[in-house]
Amino acid sequence: MKSDVVSRFRDRLDGVTMWDDYRARWRPSRNWAQTLFPAVDVIARDPTGAAAVGGWCEVAMMLGDTHAAPLALIACLYAEAAAPPHADLGRLRSHRDLCLLDLGLAKSRRSGAIPIKDLGRPDLVNVHDDALERWLEEQLVPFDGELAAAAQAVLALAIAKVSEPES
Repeated sequence: MKSDVVSRFRDRLDGVTMWDDYRARWRPSRNWAQTLFPAVDVIARDPTGAAAVGGWCEVAMMLGDTHAAPLALIACLYAEAAAPPHADLGRLRSHRDLCLLDLGLAKSRRSGAIPIKDLGRPDLVNVHDDALERWLEEQLVPFDGELAAAAQAVLALAIAKVSEPES
């Protein structure tokens, strides 16, 4: 499954600025495979099930912790859109809010440090909706506007990167 995902999206990403940048420069440690591969397996079993939300949270954590907030945001937005109505989205929204803040697509409604326990609360961030919409539209160009395809490309890129030999 992992190699199929990688090969399916490799050609679609050529010539796309953000994607090219992450393909060229992003170097997550191979140790992240221990987090990523089980999450990918959970997502693959039932991509729109409640368990997949937890898998996407692991993917978002890995991406965010390796300085790939744009990729993490795509994963979070897709997971939130694909989640079943009964899914617990608290942790996912925490990752989403961190990405939005990191990318300047939202700002905190409070001054000072944000306690980790408060991340994901609906009253914590003020999302710049127009800026987020423009940003997402640009990121989805190579995928004909399809968030699901972009999320699969994020997985493919992450799998490929943690599978590369470290230099």
